[in-house]
Amino acid sequence: MARKFCPVCKHLNGGSAVDCVCGHVFAASTIVVPKTTKNCPTCLYEQPRLLETCDCGHSFRDIEDRRIDLEILLGRGSTRVVLGVALFVVSALLTIAMHGVVLVLLAPVFGVYLVVKGWMMRADARSGLRELANAKAPLPSAKLLV
Repeated sequence: MARKFCPVCKHLNGGSAVDCVCGHVFAASTIVVPKTTKNCPTCLYEQPRLLETCDCGHSFRDIEDRRIDLEILLGRGSTRVVLGVALFVVSALLTIAMHGVVLVLLAPVFGVYLVVKGWMMRADARSGLRELANAKAPLPSAKLLV
């Protein structure tokens, strides 16, 4: 990812930053605009970034790989949620049975951590999958006006 150093205050800014927190304005030629389209290598038409298959039949492999990665992440998040709940329940039962101070402090905290982390992983994966599912159709071909 592109970054910009401010020549005035030496602050590190994002690649699309127009100005720095100190007020320095970056030159227009250095501003990075995120690309929302990609070129199809087969037909050379510009297509939306999240399109899976072009009208010409070309299949964009990167989108399929991203979907697979998100589905794996969704499964890992679900596993963490289940393990976290199980750890929390088991530690609560052991605490009741043994009255152990260490179990009271460590296991429930780690169980809650696993549940929260798993829930966040699932939410990230679901939003990515939703974004892929809502990808728009290819852009219409340009028309030459004479």
